[in-house]
Amino acid sequence: MKRLLLPAAFLALLFVPIEGIPVAGYVRGIAGDLSITTLLLLASSAVSFAGGPKLHDRRELQTLAAFVLASAAFFYPMALGLTSFDPYALGYPDRMRGFLLGLAPVALFAWFRGRLLLLLAVVLALAAFRFELLESRNLWDYLLDPWLAAFLGGFTIFARFSKSR
Repeated sequence: MKRLLLPAAFLALLFVPIEGIPVAGYVRGIAGDLSITTLLLLASSAVSFAGGPKLHDRRELQTLAAFVLASAAFFYPMALGLTSFDPYALGYPDRMRGFLLGLAPVALFAWFRGRLLLLLAVVLALAAFRFELLESRNLWDYLLDPWLAAFLGGFTIFARFSKSR
């Protein structure tokens, strides 16, 4: 029970209004909705933290981090105008055939290598996109968000430095 007090207090703080807007609203205003991948990671961590089964291990998180960071390195610079190609446009329903073909090898890799976290991220993001569970009509927003990329980037850096000691 004590393990739940800190997360519950943190969650309650997200709803405290500052100038009429809850803290969670400021977070959403900066980077939009959290992706399904982020929500999956948060849910998996919350279950484990609350004493439930551990749904992912370090290896699973490292695999997810590799794919998310590779996607972010490809996506964000070009989507912000570094080149004339805009990968964000590929995430809209009328232009996503190639995007889906690109996700298929990722899902197959995860399936055959037993990387459940990565596989769930892809499958749940696709299902949530199909049922329009987020405000966005773009598949990228279901798979990736800046908070996720920043967290997994920090995780990767920390993991590298902690191995060298």
